[in-house]
Amino acid sequence: MLLVCWALAPSLARADRPDLSHGRGLVWGASGIVPILLGNVHYAEPPNTSARYIAPGGGVDARIGWEFDGGLRIEIAGGIDGHAVDGQLPLARYRGGAQLRYTLDCGSDFYPFFAVGGALALFNRNNSLAASFDVRGLVGGGWWASSWFGLELAIAVDVTPPGFAFTDTIVILSPMIGVDIAY
Repeated sequence: MLLVCWALAPSLARADRPDLSHGRGLVWGASGIVPILLGNVHYAEPPNTSARYIAPGGGVDARIGWEFDGGLRIEIAGGIDGHAVDGQLPLARYRGGAQLRYTLDCGSDFYPFFAVGGALALFNRNNSLAASFDVRGLVGGGWWASSWFGLELAIAVDVTPPGFAFTDTIVILSPMIGVDIAY
């Protein structure tokens, strides 16, 4: 971690970048995502079919939360994404939950961040809606364009255990690009 901060060159910092030692209060953001399902998808309900091919999809994630001193945040996060499935109706996922996010203050305009969370995940497959739960891990980096606005790149990994929606664990890898805004 210290190597990452050292490499981000604190000497590049502008005077108007945010000071994370004092929480910024209300924060929100949104990201465009490209979710990629890893492995096979086997539906749990009859007719217990398997998705033959699922292309990388597209979607949007959004979050709103509160940033405390030191860069720690509590956020409510949600999103929607969809995937084309060979010979079947598209597979859609709607998720909403909570996450903890930590932004590391490196003293420069560039910043790494990490998040973990859980969400209720609703999957629309073959004209039925099934509820499940997923856990998320996220890592990324951003650039402060101003003291209240950041541009971010990240990768999230969502894991949905077997249950009502699927017979196997589903892993979704989601590269994302987005913005971070502080009020």
